[in-house]
Amino acid sequence: MDGKYNWYTAIPERDRIVIDATAKWLRPVPWQLFVTLTFSWNVRGETADLKLKQWLNTVERELKARVCFVASKECKPPSFGMEVPWHFHVLVAAQVSIPKELREGTWRHLVCPGVRPHSSLGALTPDQAYFNRLRKRWQPKPKNRTST
Repeated sequence: MDGKYNWYTAIPERDRIVIDATAKWLRPVPWQLFVTLTFSWNVRGETADLKLKQWLNTVERELKARVCFVASKECKPPSFGMEVPWHFHVLVAAQVSIPKELREGTWRHLVCPGVRPHSSLGALTPDQAYFNRLRKRWQPKPKNRTST
């Protein structure tokens, strides 16, 4: 990190060690996509989990290839101000390219069947800026060279 105060510097050192080890482990994966998967209703946690599994299974079945993913499920209760219902942040990779129509259409069909494709309900949002920050964070660090 750049030495400024941020979420990373605010967490305990033992948590930073886990995050750094996880980043090192995930760094070599050629991630294709970082998306936020949202719902058009205040979904229960168990239902959210089921929809994520259904989405991943559908994508794998249509691609005829395995999908590698890391998902984080998140919600914020009303005690922190405005309530944010369950949603996922997901990193996705596959051995083949994942077409936009497949990744968006399958999610939209699962969370709002019968709704026209351009509807904003149940969004799958490519978080490219965040993905780029993650990639930068996970880039191998250059080794310090000392002159002798």
